[in-house]
Amino acid sequence: AMADDSACQEVARLQVQHAFSGDKIASLSLVMTRPVRELKMMLEEHTGIPAAYQTLLRENDVVPLSDASTLQEERLGFDSVVQFTQREPKKADLELWELCCGCRCWFSQDSAKLSDCFFFYDFKERDCGCETAPFTDLKEIHVQYLLRACPEDTHLLQAIF
Repeated sequence: AMADDSACQEVARLQVQHAFSGDKIASLSLVMTRPVRELKMMLEEHTGIPAAYQTLLRENDVVPLSDASTLQEERLGFDSVVQFTQREPKKADLELWELCCGCRCWFSQDSAKLSDCFFFYDFKERDCGCETAPFTDLKEIHVQYLLRACPEDTHLLQAIF
């Protein structure tokens, strides 16, 4: 009988800590052949920060880990320490619009136009030429993160929600 392939693979036991404060965020185990992006997905539930806004570094290193690289390729192994930081959205309202609507078309900083654009924006018959469908891969954690980052006086929220 063949052994379960995953049972034969090396597992990285990672200590994740905040890069600036040194506070422990999580202790996680992940098969060494898995990509860094999976580690970030695991950290979403511990930090409330979407993977796209996370930066991970090896302890005492300044080069961020590559999302597509495996833990093994990044030289992470048993009891490795990973430093965690988060990136603030550059334009949270625009990023939220794009996340919910599928593209940046029809986005306007003019709040009067914004409400009208969203109200009349027909998602089924989009004439902008964008191929990304709205509300695909929409994750609650991502929406919540961007909502928290939006300026309090933004009228975008009223238009979308």
